Amino acid sequence: MLARSPGTKARPATGPSGPRALCRDGPRFPPGRWLAGAGYVVVRHLASGGMAEVYEARDLRRGRWCALKVLHARLVQRADFARRMQAEARALAASCHPNLVRFERAGTLGDGRPFIATELLVGRTLREELRRRGPVPLARALRWTGELLSGLEAVHRAGWVHCDVKLENAFLCEDGAIKLLDLGAAQSQKPAESRARSAIGTPRYMAPELCACLPVDGRTDVYAAGLLLCELVCGTSPLHDLGGDTERLLRAQWERYPPWPDEQYARRLPCALRPVVLRAVAKPPAARFASAADMARALREVSA
Repeated sequence: MLARSPGTKARPATGPSGPRALCRDGPRFPPGRWLAGAGYVVVRHLASGGMAEVYEARDLRRGRWCALKVLHARLVQRADFARRMQAEARALAASCHPNLVRFERAGTLGDGRPFIATELLVGRTLREELRRRGPVPLARALRWTGELLSGLEAVHRAGWVHCDVKLENAFLCEDGAIKLLDLGAAQSQKPAESRARSAIGTPRYMAPELCACLPVDGRTDVYAAGLLLCELVCGTSPLHDLGGDTERLLRAQWERYPPWPDEQYARRLPCALRPVVLRAVAKPPAARFASAADMARALREVSA
């Protein structure tokens, strides 16, 4: 995750996660490593993903800490992954909002790997919060989802679709604010670029059009936000019965309506919230809220 716990001090790790630790893409940068061509010193490793490693680093030119996302070494020759990193940087740079992680800069390391630097957040993801405390009280779930939608609206206004809205990419800061993370799957809304080359995203949250590699827009993120809200309130996903079976999850997102197998799950949602959720997760994009802002207004009405 792109954060450290409050009050922790950076120190070299030891044992299997230490400076000599290996990942599937080769040695990780050890603490204290100077990154040539970027002006950063690695403080510690934070997370690994399918596309990149994330480090806490110190920007020596600005004198502050940041989260540094670096493309895996094995992918440096893959033009498609380099384009995805470039698209993520453009989307972050264009989408400035209090509910989005702040973009700092992007560039290329001395070994040719692209990187993206963002602010270093303190707190935890909503996935971690859900595991820690269980289902979230309705008022809090509505507020958090509303803040997430505000961040999404800024992304959409800038001409992008996030395409990977999920609990792992929603961050609860220590001051209580929600920030949207990771635009690595973001797609442009420009007509010439709006068709997905592949079904990139997290199957449990992917709208039907994203599953089918059809053109996407802001309503694609509205769909995922509806599923995220369900999970916050109920403690489990509407598709919990499918486990981690990617093929079944994608088929369910395309075929099922609504996205739960029966009414038992729907009855766990407060009555006032059900029509909002059902509209957000409607299969045809035209039947959903027209924008993230529209969904946020509907949630404020439920809250009132």
